Amino acid sequence: MKYFIKWKGDESGPFTPEQMKEMFETGRVGMLHQVRSEGEGAWVPFKEFLASNPFENVGKEKRCERDRLSAMLPYFTYGLCGASFLSIYIYLALVAFSLYLASIGNRRFAAVALALGTVMVALGYAFFNVVVPVLMD
Repeated sequence: MKYFIKWKGDESGPFTPEQMKEMFETGRVGMLHQVRSEGEGAWVPFKEFLASNPFENVGKEKRCERDRLSAMLPYFTYGLCGASFLSIYIYLALVAFSLYLASIGNRRFAAVALALGTVMVALGYAFFNVVVPVLMD
């Protein structure tokens, strides 16, 4: 849905809900402005427009995408933990990713992932430097 804004007799628009929200947050639109929806003739004060919660779904698609990505973080992290068995470089990637997780607020999960990755890299080191040479003889 698109909206029109009227201020001191001058009409402008149409604007998307995202544009309306940005204009309100930056102060370009205030409570005394008049607003109407596309296809409607009645103007209402901006404060009544806000009371109808028009920005309820603004950015919802971005939130859904972000939620989907954050749901995949554990799988990616555990994959790095397991792969740390193979290479110190993968472990270093896990360390960097754990720092990222800690910076976004998942400190406990980052610590668990780092501990698990440390165990895996130690096991990998032991396997490739102790067990494999014995098996090759």
